[in-house]
Amino acid sequence: MNVIIVEDDPMVSQLNGQYLSQVEGVHVAARFANGRDALEYLKDNPVELAVMDVYMPMMNGLELLRAIRGAGIQTAVIM
Repeated sequence: MNVIIVEDDPMVSQLNGQYLSQVEGVHVAARFANGRDALEYLKDNPVELAVMDVYMPMMNGLELLRAIRGAGIQTAVIM
């Protein structure tokens, strides 16, 4: 399962990545510090799961979720 992490706090992003990397069959494909960059990535790189923060610069998690669904991207999301 390919996963992305969308989190502006580097320490939280690192912790989430460490935890996910311990789960068999999970691959952290990319990390992003803001929703805008994550959305651009998801348009061309389908992943099964996005682990996202709510409060981020440029585009918060709720805005990102609306944009993901509006673009027809079916990635599962955990906020």
